[in-house]
Amino acid sequence: MENRIASHNTAISHLKEMAHYGLFEPVETTDRRASPLQATAYAEQLIRQWFDGHLRSLDSMDGGDRYRRSEADPTILFRAQPQVARRLFNHSDWSRPPETIALFVKSESGSNILHDLMSRVPLTQATGERVWVGAVSARVAATEYVISRSHAGRMLAAAEEKGLLGWEPAKKSGDCWISTQLVLDYRRWQAVKFSVISEVLANIL
Repeated sequence: MENRIASHNTAISHLKEMAHYGLFEPVETTDRRASPLQATAYAEQLIRQWFDGHLRSLDSMDGGDRYRRSEADPTILFRAQPQVARRLFNHSDWSRPPETIALFVKSESGSNILHDLMSRVPLTQATGERVWVGAVSARVAATEYVISRSHAGRMLAAAEEKGLLGWEPAKKSGDCWISTQLVLDYRRWQAVKFSVISEVLANIL
């Protein structure tokens, strides 16, 4: 609430949903006023997968050995990940992304759809106004990310209205393009994250 990221009720609702999906479990306590939670082994596994994936990505960029060293010393995750999370939370360029990114990440499963679109962008310098990324449709997105077709459709329609993506001819399915501005904003946004992870690891290793 203090950082204007979410309301108290939204935060509580999100925690309850995470518990519903087995990411949190209650911790025994004698204080009836408190309801402490802890991450489950399943949640820890997911966090480690996220952490390891980013270390491998960084290593592929600069030839580093972060992942190998983390694999050899599992405690690095517990020392690094909390620092990464706090720094990203307080980094306005990450927690308050540009409108092009926020349109997706502030909507249910929107970040998954955004990452999917970006995974299709050629690993070259973005030129021109559009980048073609292949077939995209609300039906496929809904099936892939277990959301309603209407929700997926509204998200894609909102992005289309802002000129972030589209189809030719405009039929809401088939070959899709995304704007170069969206690609550049996404790359800058991700660069913030990788920079923070790299700095934290440099201070730990």
